[in-house]
Amino acid sequence: MQEASGLGILDSVANLFGSDEKKDNEIPSMDDAFTGETMQVTVNGKKLEVHKNFYDAMTAYEEYFDKYIEIMQDDDVSVTETLSFLNQYTEMMAALEAIEDADMSKDEDVYYLHVMNSINEKLLAAS
Repeated sequence: MQEASGLGILDSVANLFGSDEKKDNEIPSMDDAFTGETMQVTVNGKKLEVHKNFYDAMTAYEEYFDKYIEIMQDDDVSVTETLSFLNQYTEMMAALEAIEDADMSKDEDVYYLHVMNSINEKLLAAS
């Protein structure tokens, strides 16, 4: 079992937007999110037990939105890059909505809500 803090994105998680192991801007699959090893994350002082694959997917979603905000606020970003992220936005939202229908544990539900709240706060602050 691994332990991670739910208060930020860990450096140990592969960076979605610079990793040679993943295609840039790849939308994570939830196919294996609720299988495999589990780990502990801490959210608001409470330790939660979540599947590592779920944690990694949620981290990738949050990283996507961090990059999305960065691109939307950058006046020098190329039109191609902006359009690419806008096209992926629809896919990303559909993937996130699909998670809501998944059979999550109580801890995974709490972690999901924590990440979604973080994303929403960032989007609100950027608007």
